[in-house]
Amino acid sequence: MIVAASQPIGDGGDVLYSESGTTIGYRLSDELLADLRFRNGDGILTDNYAPVENLIAPVFLRSVD
Repeated sequence: MIVAASQPIGDGGDVLYSESGTTIGYRLSDELLADLRFRNGDGILTDNYAPVENLIAPVFLRSVD
């Protein structure tokens, strides 16, 4: 899962921690983000029309055949 925000998340380090100190995520490098963009395009998923459910449906259906 990739999360984005309009303001900086965390303290700018490579590891993201919860308020209790538990690791909750890792910041992706600019190189990795560029590679992901190159391989997957610049489409932005929003909550409109349940895109995640629509994209995962074929994967789920293949698993129950």
